[in-house]
Amino acid sequence: MKDKQQILSLFESNGGLLRRLGVMRIGLFGSVARGDATRDSDVDVLVEFTRAGHTFDNFNRLCDFLEANIGMNYDLITPQSLKPRVRQKVANEVQYAAFAG
Repeated sequence: MKDKQQILSLFESNGGLLRRLGVMRIGLFGSVARGDATRDSDVDVLVEFTRAGHTFDNFNRLCDFLEANIGMNYDLITPQSLKPRVRQKVANEVQYAAFAG
């Protein structure tokens, strides 16, 4: 099971690939971000694409990247897909990877 820092480091070390996929920002929220994940937890990933980069193909390629590298179940979420009542909670909790997107 990977922890928050391992996953954020994975994003940071693959910044070039993520930029090519149109990723502007990517981060974690939920139990992994809080540090209270269990073996049964999934990884909650929030991704913001550039306007031009927000394509079905890029989303699927990012899913392929996550599947190949995280080794855990994950939920890939965009801010637009969050319900208004959840959006603020996620915004307060998300921890973004540090790469220039």
